[in-house]
This record gives sequence, structure tokens and C-alpha cells, in this order.
Amino acid sequence: MMSFKSLLNTVCGLAIVVSTVLSGTSAQAQSSKKKPTKNQVTDEKKYVSKLSSAILAKAGNEDVTYGQLQDAYRKTMTRKDSSLLDIQRDSVYDFLDMYVNYRLKVQEAVGLGFAKDSAVLADIRENRAALAPAFLLEKKLTDPNVDALVERRKRELKIAVILMGVTQASDADTMQAYNKAMGVLRQLKAGGDFAQLARDSSDDEQSRVGGGEIPYITGGMILREVEDAAFSLKPGQYTQQPVRTRFGYFIIKLIKDEPRQRVRGSHILISTTAERDSATAYHVADSLRRVVATGKADFTAMAKEHSDDHTSATRGGDLTSLYTRSLGFESSPGRLVPEFEDALYKLRDGELSPVVQTTYGFHIIRRDSTKLFTRADEYETLKKLYKRQYFERDREQFIDSLRTAYGYAWNEATLREVFANVDSTKSTLDTAWSAGLTKATIGSNLYGNRQDMMTVQAFVDSVKKRPDMRGVPLTRDGFERAAKRLVEAKVLARATENLERQYPEFAALMKEYHDALLAFRIEDQEVWSKLKFDSTRARVYYDSTKNKYMTEAKYDLTEIFVTSDTLAKSLYDEATRVYQTDGKLFEELAAKHTQRKGLREKNGRLGLVTAKENRTAAAVAEKQPKLNDVIGPVKMDNGYIIARVNAIESPRTKTFEEAIPDFAVTFQDLMQKQLTRQWIERLRLKYPVAIKNDTINSIWSHGG
Repeated sequence: MMSFKSLLNTVCGLAIVVSTVLSGTSAQAQSSKKKPTKNQVTDEKKYVSKLSSAILAKAGNEDVTYGQLQDAYRKTMTRKDSSLLDIQRDSVYDFLDMYVNYRLKVQEAVGLGFAKDSAVLADIRENRAALAPAFLLEKKLTDPNVDALVERRKRELKIAVILMGVTQASDADTMQAYNKAMGVLRQLKAGGDFAQLARDSSDDEQSRVGGGEIPYITGGMILREVEDAAFSLKPGQYTQQPVRTRFGYFIIKLIKDEPRQRVRGSHILISTTAERDSATAYHVADSLRRVVATGKADFTAMAKEHSDDHTSATRGGDLTSLYTRSLGFESSPGRLVPEFEDALYKLRDGELSPVVQTTYGFHIIRRDSTKLFTRADEYETLKKLYKRQYFERDREQFIDSLRTAYGYAWNEATLREVFANVDSTKSTLDTAWSAGLTKATIGSNLYGNRQDMMTVQAFVDSVKKRPDMRGVPLTRDGFERAAKRLVEAKVLARATENLERQYPEFAALMKEYHDALLAFRIEDQEVWSKLKFDSTRARVYYDSTKNKYMTEAKYDLTEIFVTSDTLAKSLYDEATRVYQTDGKLFEELAAKHTQRKGLREKNGRLGLVTAKENRTAAAVAEKQPKLNDVIGPVKMDNGYIIARVNAIESPRTKTFEEAIPDFAVTFQDLMQKQLTRQWIERLRLKYPVAIKNDTINSIWSHGG
């Protein structure tokens, strides 16, 4: 019997219906789907509010609207931009038919009391408890932070930094770096030059030689604190307070803030060589540029013929992929040298640069195309980046804010009592760490709020029982981390109490799960639980299809295996000349010569074998042998085989019992479809269905 969790690959109830029942419809919809034209997109936006409430069918006591079916279709296709208007009318009818059947199953389950079943209610509570915290964190943390990253990715910043490094975590070192940073800020405010101060004062070895400048950045590339500060500035501004990070204190200046553009370019490179000095190389590059610029020669042809960058020359100078100043090439790691990059970004599409000199030689650069970013370009990538780099820290801070909001706090007097009676140099790995606590202390309240207070005993017991509490330091910081873990589930449960009212989409998600569970339970009762192997019906099915189930041809073989090709040829000649018609004599030959482990004692007899189960039989079958044929020598297993065919058992129709493994799955599938069809027919009699053909024809005559 199927399990509910194995059937539901998402919490959406439609997964039950559409991922299994609509397998054919989805493929048809995909194949018929065309890229929307601009007119279609405009029309869909114009009519979407009107279409959403349009009733396409009456399913029992429910109206099925365009909006409901559109949501179901998008979940089926797992694409938020999928539209019913993009598929053919016949596919719409198929999809609607399946969705109506699903809604009838839900109605039947409700009518039979499944919605009040204790097991169903418990399953829903369990699922909500698992889904709600993740949904809340997605809404409170992931969505807004990823949206912010998406917005930042539309820009590229050129910044300069001055770092006052912190090498240790002591207060003295931190204060020393802070005071140094404040001193630099005072010099800046007095008119000091940022670049010179970076060269003189910054502890960042890489950037200070360039006056603190670093390559272009965009969202999600550098330390979060530095990025936040940089994106809050306007060009020419610097941070008015030191920015604290784990590496020390930064002072940040914004030099440029520009749109992030994906640029594709090509170039022709003329290098200096032992035979060609820089002046000559420049003259060649300038001459090539002139003939290309005046239209006397084609850029692509000139690149193929003259460019010393042999990799790009084969592509007519093309630099392979789109490029951004912040992240480099999209198709492979790598960045352009600054002089080349600056020249490329000063051009308009189709424009040629002057001759540009870099360490590689002299370049003629052409900007081929430009593409601005959209939300869809990087949203999923940035979501993964956020989850990997920032989510855990944000989650921890969010949980801390909930603890504070709900009044969780230490009983400081009790906490002092505890620390007075434990060894702060040890951890909870010491099983006797709490042995020194008095009875009075053990029974005292330690941590919590008015509704949820934890005693010292409860804290000790939890720390001992939970695997994630092993090794907690017996310090204030250690206890703080332990308390956070102990109440995390409680604060998240409280924070998600009213999630359905706060977020209609969560309420819809839970309703989908609720309906999916009901549909599964009723289908399990009406179909899956009745799906037993009926041998009488199976035999009828076998009788009508038995010609499909044939046994494999079998060969009774005697084999001689030797490692020498000379010996193999000699034995084959001898066997075909003297022993071919006498199986006993061939066995004597095999007993004397075969080197196959375990077969000499059996006189080389393999017995009845098929080509699928035995390699020697497969080699013999390829020759289409007759009775008493000797096959060989055939190279095999680092040696050679000679085999005699003692008997051939031709393929035959399998008996009913033999054929069961061949047809059981297909037969059960047919039975399942038959039971389902009969059940749906009964449901449609009980809950009448009316398809609104006029509405459907009206919508799809407009939408295609």
C-alpha cells in the first residue's frame, strides 16, 4: 500500500492530482506551449482580474474558477509564470477534468467525516508545526534580504577602504584599532586625502598600494557590514564612523555608483615580440583599426587573420561570454585587466575603441552588445547565496529578538548561585558538573518568562539529555547558547500562532495540504486498499496477452577454456574433426584441457544456460548454432573458449506462474485505473458536474 508521504512530493494537494493523473496532459501542454507575444502578455495583464473569478465548472457544491485552475496549473508546471492562456483548448479541458475529479474526492472525504478524523487532524498539526517556522523565516528573513540583494545587483560600486586590523579578540586590541580609525576620520574631516591616508594607514596590504581602491563590487560579494555601508553612501562620501567587522574597523569611500551592465565584447590583439617592438606593434594595431573603422575590412576577418590572442581569434575576436566589472566573465572564471575593462565600458554597442595598451600588447576593442539585469536573471542564485552566507546569522538574531520580545530572561540571583557551585573551566562533558548544586538551588527558577519558566533542575536535565548540549561551557556565554536552543522551538511556535491571519498564502498552503490529505485518505480507502492481486482476473488477462511472455532460448553447453590461442586453435581443430558428434569424447577433451576454475571436475559441462545469464551462451547464441555444433575459438576472460552445443531448448510461451513477474505491474496498473474510473463515475453521479463551455470558449478564443 502506498504511503501518503511517498505520494506527496510537495505540500500542495494538487501534487496528488496533477503529477500523476495529468502525466499525458502536461506533456501535451508543454509541447503546445508557445512563447507569449507582447500582445498576449499585455492582454493577459489586462484581463487577469476579470478572468480570475470566471467560473469554468461546477463540481458538486463548488465553483471552479479560472484563478483556481491557473494556480493549479502553475503548481503542476512548477513555474510561476506558466499561464493557461498559453495552452490549447483541448489541453485546458483535460486539465479541468482532472482538477474537477480532485475536488470531488475532497468533497467525498469531507462528507464521510475524514476532516474530523483524529489521525488526519494529528497529521495536519504535525505538518503545520514543521511548515510554519520555515514559512515565517522565509517571509521575515529570506524574501526581504534576497529582494535587497536583487536590487543591489542592479548596481556596481567602485569603493576604497582603509582597514584598522584586529589581530586578537581582546578589548585592548579592539580599542587600539578603533582609536586609530577615529584618528584617520579626523584627518579626513580636516581635508586629508583618502588615497594617501589609505597608503599610509591601512592594514589591508592588497588595497593600500592603490590608495585603498578595490575592484568593482555588487551585492553579496564582500563583507556584509562593508557592503551595507558602501550602498548607503553617495559618490564622494565616506563613512562618518568606523565600520566594525571581525577583521577590524573599516573606513569606506564610495568612488562610483553605476548601473550593472552585462557587456559582450571582441578584440584584436597585436603583441610585442622579439621581432616587433612596441612602436611597430602600435603602428600595426592603429593601421588595422583604421581599415576596420572606415569599413574597408571586416572586424571578424581581421581578428581571425591578425590577432595574437589565438583563443579569441578563432571566434573572430569574440571574448566568449557576457562580462560584468564586478563578477567578471559569466561562462568561466576570469577578469579583464583594468585598462581593457575601462575602455570596453566607455564604448557604445557596435563602437570601436582607440588603440588600447595593456601588459599583453595593443588592443582594438569592439563593444558588441549590452544587457541589463532583471530579477529573474539571478534571483535563485542570490537566494542560495543568502542561505549559504547570511541566513544562519540572521536566524540567530531573529530568534534572539523573539526571546527578548516574549520576555525570556535569566533569574540573575539563581544564575549567580549556579555559577558559585560549578567549575567554570569545565563543560557539560563532565557528567558530575551539577553535583555541587544545593537542593534549594536545584528547585529555583532559572530562565524563562511568566508563561514558561525553567527551573535549574529542568535546565540540568535538558542539557544532559540532548545531544546538541554536549560540551556546553559552564560559563555565562555557554548557558546563553544552551538556553537559546532550549526555547527556540517555543518562541517560533508562539511567533507562528496567527500565521494564517498574517499571511493568506500560508492559509492557502495549509488548505492545499488539508485537501491533499483528504483526497489521499479517501482514494486509499476506495482504490489502493482494494487493489489486491486477483489471480482469477489475472489469469484472464494472461490468457489474452500470453503470446507476449516467452522464455529465453537455452543451450546445454560443454566448454573448454584455455589461455593460449595456439592451444585453442589446436583443440578446436581436433574437436571439429574427431569429437563433434560425440558429446562424451568432447567432455573427455574438456576434462583434460579446460582451465576454467571448477569446471574440469564437471568435464566442462555448463548445463542449460541462457544468453542473458551466461557469457559463453551469449557468444554461442550469436552464431545461431545447430545441435552438436562446436563454436570457437572465441576470445573471452583473458583466454579463449571452445563450446559444444549438446542440446537446444527453443523459446516457448511462459506458463501463467512463470509470466506473473512480467505482467503483474501492468495488470495492477490496469486494475487501479479501472477501480479509479468506476469510483469517479460514482462520484460524478453523487456530485453533478457542469462544465461552462461558453465561458471556456470565450476565454480561449481570446487567449489562443
